[in-house]
Parts: sequence; C-alpha cells; structure tokens
Amino acid sequence: MQFNVVHSGMIDDGLYVNMKEEQAIMRDGSLIEYARIHDITLQAWSVLMASWADGSYIDHPKYAGLNEKLQELADVYGVTKNAVALAWILRHPAGIQAIAGTTSVQHLEELCKGDAITLTRKQWYELYLSTGKQLP
Repeated sequence: MQFNVVHSGMIDDGLYVNMKEEQAIMRDGSLIEYARIHDITLQAWSVLMASWADGSYIDHPKYAGLNEKLQELADVYGVTKNAVALAWILRHPAGIQAIAGTTSVQHLEELCKGDAITLTRKQWYELYLSTGKQLP
C-alpha cells in the first residue's frame, strides 16, 4: 500500500470515524485495522512520495511545515529527514514494513537509520499535524 506521513488516508478515516468531515470517508476498507486483527504485516511503498505530480515531499516547498518538523526531529536524533520520515511509518502500532525504492546506497543507509528511532507519540502526531491535517 502507498503509505507515509503525507499519504495517510488510512489514518485519517480512523481518526474521523463516524463524523461528517471529508477525512471520515473510508477509502481503504479499514485495511490497517483488518491487518492488525488478523496478524497480517502490511508493507508501505513510496515512503517519501507525496504524489505522482509532486514527487518526494522531502525538501518540497509545498510541504514546508512538514520539512521543518522533519528537520527539527532529524537534529534531535542525529539523522536525516528521510530517516525520521521512515521512523514515522515504523512507529505505527500495526508493525508496517517499509519498502525503500532507491538505487542509491547512501539513500538506503540514511533510510535504515530510521529503524533505530522510536518517535514518541507526541512527535508522531506533530509530524502528522505538520502536513496540514487536524485532529477531530
């Protein structure tokens, strides 16, 4: 599944369940919840991609607030923004695995450092909110 801090509709519909806001529309059939209940490991692809049109959200001007928060946490943990972005996916309690699509050894090494980071819940939600989303 495509999943990352920007492309996180599966999180949105879970947070807004039973509400009238656009974010409450279920587009995935509760995939994360189903996988957790049935002990299925989900794999996330395009972990740094906002959309086909925008490409990566890392250093993209459209995602300035997110990049500011990613950099703040990267400084705290001594890693790159890429590693923090990956740590966001890995922190989800569903135990999601991330698929890194890269041909760069350096990029892969940067991403792998995200596995050593355990974001706090506060940091996880701060990243989520930095994309312009709100909590109900």
